[in-house]
Amino acid sequence: MPGARPGFRRCRRDDARVWRDDPYDRVSLEGLLTLTHYRDKTVEVHVRRYVIGYCDEIGDGGEAKMQNLMELSPAVTTGAGVPSWWRWYSWPWWWWHMNGAVELNWQVSLEPGQSRELDYQWHYYYRP
Repeated sequence: MPGARPGFRRCRRDDARVWRDDPYDRVSLEGLLTLTHYRDKTVEVHVRRYVIGYCDEIGDGGEAKMQNLMELSPAVTTGAGVPSWWRWYSWPWWWWHMNGAVELNWQVSLEPGQSRELDYQWHYYYRP
């Protein structure tokens, strides 16, 4: 089923948090997943999305669950569920202290020809 998943930055708040005398900015984002069903039968769809940071809001009956990166499936942390740059990017030493990971889940029923938008908002901390 085709879907679109743009993410948009809502705002950035300077010096939102301080740890070890270092300031961290809070970057707030919003995402929108659009599902469109083109077949002639009703379908049940389970949608799963991972974001780095903290979930602020999830719409349309979705559920957000904080994850322990040490316990996530290898499919998520080694390539199948992450962008190609994930494995070679050198995460800053402070990154995982300041940010978590969240699994977002929706269970959606779509009628033939129906479109549905699943929205969510999250944030993460960044050291400028």
